[in-house]
Amino acid sequence: MEKFSVSGLEDGNIRPRAFASKNPAVTALQDLLFYQLTGIGFFAKNSLAFQNTDKDTDSEISRLLYLCNKGINFGISTMTDAVKEAYLLKNREEKLYKYLCKNAQIRPKKTPPAAMLVPAESLSQMVSQANVINAQKSINFLNLDIFAMQEIIRYSLCSSANYLELIKKYTSISQNIYALLYEVLDFMGDANTSLKKYADFAVKTGELHTMILELTLKSYEKEYGFTEKKIVSSDYKKGNAILVAGEDFAFLKKLLEETENKGINIYTYGALNYAHAFSEISKYKNLAGIYVGKYDDFASNIEDFPGVAVLTSGNLEELTDIYRGRVFSVEDISMLGVSKLNTDDLKQLIGAAYDAQGFEEDKKNYSVEVGFGIKELEQISTELYEAIKSKKISNILIFLGCHYFVAQKSYLKKLIKLLPDNIAFIIMDCLFLKIKKDEKDLPMILNLGQYLNFYTLIKLLSFLSKKLKVKINELPVNITIRLRDRNAVAALLMLLSLGIKNIRINSDLPNYLTDALLQAFSKPFGLCKVVDAKTDAKKFIPKKRA
Repeated sequence: MEKFSVSGLEDGNIRPRAFASKNPAVTALQDLLFYQLTGIGFFAKNSLAFQNTDKDTDSEISRLLYLCNKGINFGISTMTDAVKEAYLLKNREEKLYKYLCKNAQIRPKKTPPAAMLVPAESLSQMVSQANVINAQKSINFLNLDIFAMQEIIRYSLCSSANYLELIKKYTSISQNIYALLYEVLDFMGDANTSLKKYADFAVKTGELHTMILELTLKSYEKEYGFTEKKIVSSDYKKGNAILVAGEDFAFLKKLLEETENKGINIYTYGALNYAHAFSEISKYKNLAGIYVGKYDDFASNIEDFPGVAVLTSGNLEELTDIYRGRVFSVEDISMLGVSKLNTDDLKQLIGAAYDAQGFEEDKKNYSVEVGFGIKELEQISTELYEAIKSKKISNILIFLGCHYFVAQKSYLKKLIKLLPDNIAFIIMDCLFLKIKKDEKDLPMILNLGQYLNFYTLIKLLSFLSKKLKVKINELPVNITIRLRDRNAVAALLMLLSLGIKNIRINSDLPNYLTDALLQAFSKPFGLCKVVDAKTDAKKFIPKKRA
């Protein structure tokens, strides 16, 4: 059986697709909601100066912020309700802030225009209101880079909000996290500021995401047990099947419990492949394995899956135009053939799985490596430290979200042939087949296959920095990251928040977003684009001292 390590996202060189039929009214409502949240940020940030805030706001802010993800076509009623709810929360925060100021005999700060916005009553009026505000912003922001940096910060905030929403059922969220979130939201309501200021706050969102990702892993380990590296089957088993995609581990566990001994095999896809590394999830015998599919396209793989599929957070923005009525979503999304799932009663889903064709026969595929544990990190960190200290390794190349190997003449394959054997690789969030160089195995010391392991990488770099007694930028490390979705953007900002410089990017983002990143971070951080294998290889090979 051939073995490889699978991506924490999807199989192959995927370009996430937003809804082709995205309702422009939903986009307008998402913008209107985001304006309300910047107002909440203003009042909540200033209330926290008095060590006080509204707990209702803390409990709802992540859900409302997640609804601002422009890649998702949420239902109209969900969005209009969210705008109204945000307005009520903003009013509560405003009253609290002014009450605290009155008690302290302090004059309240001047309320910015974004915090004074009152949403219209009807849908058409709300849409018009958002369009007018956007038009005014376009006049104010003649600098396209500033507009783009707003989008980049919003990308990262939506990714952070997704994880906050997933883990708040497991653990209490530190007030430090909310304080930083409100600070960034407050800043996003400021219409008069510089590109440098936006760059500073983009780095703050990276700091925020680091805190949230650390808390996410700790919460999951407490709930589902510590992770360990596992080899998981991607074979297909004959019989009824349900595919669960996205990032909602709690839903997956509930589904496994309710389908146990019912003749239904459960497959994971994307970030949920990480679930196999947790003992409290992998113990279920009906967890059949992961679904790799045969395309480099998430939507096509879902369409070809012979059972039913459930989309949870993290995969809702990677859909096609239409499905055949056997795809469910845990969220209220407007999509032909996608049904809203009642997560409190899974009878409809289970019934649909029995009605679907299922796999008609067993099929052997690959073994897949997922997960990475604390003990493994300690061992790898120590071994890597010794190898660097003894000069067995001259440089470490870290590739995040790469997928370069797919084409025969890909960047990564070319690069490997040009590099000496004493250069090692760390692969993060990549589908990475075994590559040979002169009949030797690729010197890959670590494969962190899922996005949740990004914090593991940060811990590794911090360990090496302390052990080698050098600053993190003095480590013999070069990082290349492929920017293709909101998580990748958040990952880049996390690295920048640590002060890591000279990162190379290979971007699928729209040009104006990529250009804005380079404009904001090329000078202070040395951010640059991937050039080609021959040019980059020269930069990766350490220069000999005279």
